Amino acid sequence: MTITGDISPIVRFQMMNELDGKYEDFKIKGKEVSKLIGGFIKNPSRMPKVVTSQESEFETLNSAKKFLSDEFNCKIEIIIAEDSNENKAKQSMPGKVGIIVE
Repeated sequence: MTITGDISPIVRFQMMNELDGKYEDFKIKGKEVSKLIGGFIKNPSRMPKVVTSQESEFETLNSAKKFLSDEFNCKIEIIIAEDSNENKAKQSMPGKVGIIVE
C-alpha cells in the first residue's frame, strides 16, 4: 500500500458507500468536503472532538439567544449557514459556528 497525499479516493469511497443513496446531495459539496478532510489529515487537532448535528447546534444557540442578547446588550440573529448571504457562513463547520458582529 502506497501512502499519498491524494484524499480523493477516500472521499469518493465515503460518499458512494456510506451515504445510503444521498450521494448526489453530497456531490455538490465535494470540493468543500475534500478541503475539510485534507485539512484534518494535515492537522488532526482541527477536527472537533465532538460533532453534533446542525439542528442540535441551531437549537442550542437558539436556547441561549436571550442570554446572549442580554449579556452583550444587542440583537442576536441565529441563521443556518446555507440560509445566510454572509461570506463567513462558508467558513463555519460542525462545532465551529460563524459569528458576525455588526
